[in-house]
Order: sequence, then C-alpha cells, then structure tokens
Amino acid sequence: IEALYIGNNVNINSRDVFVSGDSVTSGFYQVTEDKKLEKFLENLQFSSEIYPFYSIYERVAVSGLSKISSSFSLSDPDTYSNLMASKNTTLSFFGRDQIDLFNSGMSEIEIEDSSLQMIRSEDLVSISLPDKTLTIPLKGKISPKQIHLFFGSFNEIDEDKVSVITNEDIFTNAYESTFDSEDLVAISFPSIKENIIEVTIEGEILNAGTYFVPSSTNLSDLYTLAGGLRNEAFTSGIQVFREEIKEKQIKAIREAKAVLTDAMIHKSSSISDRGMLDIESILLLSELADPTGRVAGNFDPNSTTSSSFVLKEGDLISIPSISYEVIVQGEVLNSSSFIFNKSMKYKDYIEAAGGFSDYADKRAVFIIRANGLSVETSSSIFSGETIIYPGDTIVVPRNLDQFEALPLVSMATNIIADIAFSAASLNAISD
Repeated sequence: IEALYIGNNVNINSRDVFVSGDSVTSGFYQVTEDKKLEKFLENLQFSSEIYPFYSIYERVAVSGLSKISSSFSLSDPDTYSNLMASKNTTLSFFGRDQIDLFNSGMSEIEIEDSSLQMIRSEDLVSISLPDKTLTIPLKGKISPKQIHLFFGSFNEIDEDKVSVITNEDIFTNAYESTFDSEDLVAISFPSIKENIIEVTIEGEILNAGTYFVPSSTNLSDLYTLAGGLRNEAFTSGIQVFREEIKEKQIKAIREAKAVLTDAMIHKSSSISDRGMLDIESILLLSELADPTGRVAGNFDPNSTTSSSFVLKEGDLISIPSISYEVIVQGEVLNSSSFIFNKSMKYKDYIEAAGGFSDYADKRAVFIIRANGLSVETSSSIFSGETIIYPGDTIVVPRNLDQFEALPLVSMATNIIADIAFSAASLNAISD
C-alpha cells in the first residue's frame, strides 16, 4: 500500500424554522418549502406579554454562502413583508419582562448570557415616562401612543405635550403622530401635573438644540435625549449656565461697585492717590467682568451630579471640545495660555508667563478647574504639589494688603475679581 486516505463526514445544516422566546410557543416548525414570513407568523401563538415592537430574524442558506440578519416589528407588517420562512431560519421574540430586565441595570455579563445580546444598539430609543425612563429597541413605523399604551404609567400624561426627538428635528403635540424608528432619538411623555421647561444643549453632543422637557428632567436624562456626547467632548469642562445664578452675579457686582464708588466719594480724604487709583482699576475691571451664570460642578455623564441635577427653565448646557491648554492670568507680567505639559507645575506656568508682578499675592494663588471649581495651590511636603490638568486656569490675585482702603472695600474687590477671573477662565475653555 502506497497511500491510505480516510475521509471525513461533513454536517450540513438543514434545520426547520426555530422559534424562541418566553412569550411565544417555542420550538422547531417544519417547513416543506419557502413561504412568506407573514404567512408563517399566522401559525404562532403569542401571549399577552409579547413585546410587539422588536424581534430578530436570522437565516443561513443551506449552502452556507449567505446569512441574513434583520429585525422586524409585529406591529408593522411592512418590516417583514420581504422576509421568508425557510430552512435554517431562526426567529427570536422578546417579552415585557425581558425589556424590563434590559432596563434594570443588569451587567454586561448577564446580557451576554441572554438573548438580549442580539438587540442592536442602533435600534435603541430613549423613552421618558412620568414614573420611569427606559431604553427600548424599536423597528418600523410607530407612534408614541402605541408605546404609551404598551408600557402604561401610574401617572396621567399630558398628551398635548408629548414630544418626539428625531435625528433632524423636535416635534411637540406628537402623541398620535407616526414616525420611522430609524429616525427616532427619544420620546418624552410629561405628566399632566408637570410643567414643561425649555432648555438648550450645544457643543459636542450628537443632537444639539433646544428641548422641551418635563420640569423633573435631570441633566443625565437630557444627555440621553440628545443622543449622548461625541468622542471629542471635554467632559471635565462641561458648562451649565443658569439665569438665576447670572442675576445673583450681576447683583453682587452692582453692590460691590456701590461700595467702591462710595469709598471714592466719602473716603477720599483718608485714601491716598495710590489707593484711589487702585479703586479706579477695580471699578474698570467691574465694567469688563461679564457675569455668565455658570454653575460649577462635575457634570460628567457618569457622575452622580448629572443624575441628581434637576434642570430649570432657560438652562444652557455647553459641551466644549477637548482642551489641551493651561491659562495663566492675574498679576503676572504676561497673562497667556500654554500647551499642557504634564511635567510642568503651577509655578512653572507662572514663570512661563513672565513671573509675578509687583502687586501679586504669591500666597493666594489658586486654580480654577475646567469644571469651574476652585482649589488652593499647595507645595508642602504633607499635602503634595497641586496637580495641573488640561483646561485649568492658574489665577494670581492682587495683594489686597497693599490697599489703603477699608476691609469692606477689600471684600468688594474680591467679589469683582472672582467673577471676572471665572468669566475669563470660561472664555478660554470655550475658545
């Protein structure tokens, strides 16, 4: 014998149609020939817990040369009018409990071990009901009314104020309107007891624009409604502006200016020419200060602040692009911005800005973080060196001990300087 060849068997899949799901009669269904899926579905029995807006269709050709994977909706026959039930076809259906489980915060591992892993992320839409927020898969034509009737709510909704957010526009009073699920981003069902507020989100967000949302909406909900942040978003520098904060800042500047003006008029005899010039310079700074109404804080989408921060009428959320700069301003020879260098300390940036001026308060240098919060600088052996991050602003304040005025004047000066520095820091990030 010169050669011996032992062949092998090849398994060829030629299975009947397999149907899976807790809310449908599962198992294999024999098919003798290809038939339209529409006709095949007539033989299935669904329970009242079936989720009708999304199902999965998969078919592998007997030859193995092709595979079709798609999603369809039982509530929209057009989504499966061209699909066929034939050998090696798998149909996966979901129930109400599975959709609830999908929204229960289950781990990625749990999702991987279930049929929920087949849900495609591009088919997900955010749904905001008065008593809960859901992320659900949708396919085909659908109306907010259909979704509301399926999920229900313990609270009555204001049908006239139901809003729908698509990839291109925002629709109000859209309860009975029909939309293509591929265009949907979010649907909001406000309670009949809730007020509707207008908020705006701009910058590195998928769907920037003005939104009309229930007064109970938090910032995290708005991120979801707007489709999420872009990859270029500078999450550490997210800015929230509120009108009532701006009004308080304007009032604070007005009162501080009144104190300074009063000092110039009534205390002129006890203040030297140098002191008068100091007060005049601060008054000039107050004219340049632009109150922004910024609410300082960590508004990263994953932060606890975002999920607890309730929006108010007129709020503006601005999401800047990633920043690689560090700004130095105040009593230095050359206020400027510098490319971030992780090896540089705050003193190195001050030196790069020409060093301290004669009026600098070297002991009171502080940092305004990109999120608007201020921290004191430190270089002690106990607390360590203050770390500088991209988007930070290093502020060198004026030494108020050089002022000849009263403590009240120093307080007014601090108020104006703080608002001015914060506004300048904000402009630097935004630019």
